[in-house]
Amino acid sequence: MAYFRSHVLVSIDPVCVEKGAYDLIHVLQDELVKQGLIDEIEVLETSRIGNPDKEGPDLMVYPEGVHYTNLTVKDIPFLVEEQFLKGRVAEAFVHEAEENLDEEFSAPRSKEVRIVLKNIGVIDPSILKTISPWMAIWPWARSSPK
Repeated sequence: MAYFRSHVLVSIDPVCVEKGAYDLIHVLQDELVKQGLIDEIEVLETSRIGNPDKEGPDLMVYPEGVHYTNLTVKDIPFLVEEQFLKGRVAEAFVHEAEENLDEEFSAPRSKEVRIVLKNIGVIDPSILKTISPWMAIWPWARSSPK
């Protein structure tokens, strides 16, 4: 198995293809051959990376995790030189990611506050007429309230 120091994922979403994604791939591979980097950098096709209507065609470079957007065929020689030869991020094409806030871990809102019930989780066996099969699995369900 070959070892590659970088993987380039190029979006081939239909919108990106209309904007020249395949031409971008061919020019990128030609430039990597020209610079002698074709054995070190693998170019892969992938589905949508970002928003192709605003950012396409775009590509992602790993392991750095840099997302380049709005690329044209003319930008590829500069990108290869900066990213793969000099080891610097080509800031002119970097996509500034929007910070997504995880609402799952935020404080509960007024309508989301849990109402604590008096006897939540307590099962009184005296009100059960038959024993359910799941009680054999969870013996704690047989315990009576104190």
